[in-house]
Amino acid sequence: MGAAGSRGEWRKAVDLVQTDVLRAFRFTLDPTRAQQGDLLRHAGAARWAFDHALGMKIAAHQQWRDQVQALVDSGVEESETRKRVRVPVPTKPVIQKHLNQIKGDPEKRPWPEGSIGPARPCPWWKEVSTYAFQSAFIDADQAWKNWQDSLAGRRAGRKVGYPASRRRAAPRTPSASITR
Repeated sequence: MGAAGSRGEWRKAVDLVQTDVLRAFRFTLDPTRAQQGDLLRHAGAARWAFDHALGMKIAAHQQWRDQVQALVDSGVEESETRKRVRVPVPTKPVIQKHLNQIKGDPEKRPWPEGSIGPARPCPWWKEVSTYAFQSAFIDADQAWKNWQDSLAGRRAGRKVGYPASRRRAAPRTPSASITR
């Protein structure tokens, strides 16, 4: 074989154009009544967890807005105040830790001031996979990031609105995604 057709050169050319192919699949399920109950329970847990996470984020944002307004009212320039005031918005690890502290106990209420969303901890947390909660927390983080990036102009496309809580879907169309 000549130099142009040598096996080593061919492998180098293939290595340059090699790409990974990712596949996603969508399935239509035909669950039994018992399985339907389990699936609905998981979808409900994911919705609850998303709303819980979003409520904590909104409470932190409201706290930031209140602090900015207080400084503006005291005479500080608003643009300077917006840069100076820092209130951490909780992310998945913080929210997960908070849920672990309160779940299953309706008497525990170490909710952040101004929290919105579900009023009580989830007493049914043992009945669903932890991935339902974790996926929802990740989704809430992504929704918040999308909104922040949209405000700052770092996101292409149309503007993304303020994250909203998830509503119950029509009984025949509940959905949830669980990644592992």
